Amino acid sequence: MSMTLPVVMMHQGGWDEMLIFVGPVGIIVLLIVVARRQAPPPEDDDE
Repeated sequence: MSMTLPVVMMHQGGWDEMLIFVGPVGIIVLLIVVARRQAPPPEDDDE
């Protein structure tokens, strides 16, 4: 096995660390958008 492969897999220049943050945040945003679409519109009680 080449020594280059483990070194490359250890650090990818920062994009892999960003993916660890962006992935879960993106999933949460997607879930919020879907929930808001399914929620009934609020009723206005203007008297």
